[in-house]
Amino acid sequence: MSDGSDAARALVLVGAGGHARELIAQVEAINHCASAGDAVRAPWTLLGLLVDDAFRGTDPVDGYPQLGAPDWLASHADVWVSVAVGDPAQRLSLARRAAAAGAAGFATLVHPRAWVAPRATLGAGCQVMAGALVNAHAQLGEHVILNLGSSVSHDCVLGHGVTLGPGARLAGGVTIGDATAIGMGALVLPGVAVGCNATIGAGAVVTRAVPDGVTVVGNPARALERKR
Repeated sequence: MSDGSDAARALVLVGAGGHARELIAQVEAINHCASAGDAVRAPWTLLGLLVDDAFRGTDPVDGYPQLGAPDWLASHADVWVSVAVGDPAQRLSLARRAAAAGAAGFATLVHPRAWVAPRATLGAGCQVMAGALVNAHAQLGEHVILNLGSSVSHDCVLGHGVTLGPGARLAGGVTIGDATAIGMGALVLPGVAVGCNATIGAGAVVTRAVPDGVTVVGNPARALERKR
């Protein structure tokens, strides 16, 4: 599930918050396996983090420097990127910005303790965290995050930027549109379609289709009423 050859490639993370710290640990775990001879997960040389001036601190993050804004990529060839931001729409926006600045590509990072079926497909920039499962013939778009202990069953199709919170579970044949967030512990039942830019609340049980841009909560999940 790595990109390129067995030689270590230069990598930067975009973002410096909690998810960035989790990805740092994930890259270190991948590199540890690579050093032990795991040819599936080739190593990365993590250079540091890219953060806009308004959000940049002065201290390293878990030992890695904050190198500058994403535009830093314009003067650094052959550097790969992983966008370490949890919000789906913001992650896709930052990915477009990194691509325009000249990123060499987007790293697909699969934790050594995750499992991805051989016939599943992962798009560029996906992040599959520890304990996550991706089953047969599932298709993940670009920049998808599967958080700790989440699962995607057979024949699911996830659009770009979809985020599954810790412990979220998709049954077989589910479709999820671009930039949709599935909350911690939520369940989506077999064959249900969820639209783009939707939000599934934590612990929700989704039994029927969710339109674009709608937030649903509860068991069974129902649309959250907007305040007038």
